[in-house]
Amino acid sequence: MSSNLPAARVRRIIKEDKDIVACGAESLFLISRATEYFIDCLVRESYEFSRLDKRKTVQYKDMAKAVQSIEHVFV
Repeated sequence: MSSNLPAARVRRIIKEDKDIVACGAESLFLISRATEYFIDCLVRESYEFSRLDKRKTVQYKDMAKAVQSIEHVFV
């Protein structure tokens, strides 16, 4: 199993956090997969909001509604 996100880019983003000293290959992989899962969930939820408004195009307002609905689940 692999990640669709470029490892070098994910590593560079991780290195921006000054609190993280090192990130092993396994951690990098898990962070990449978790990010992919988050993006997938966000897109699916956003698409549902666009469908409820009878549109085929996902707009910013759909993404905002998805973020709000996801926040309510985890809070």
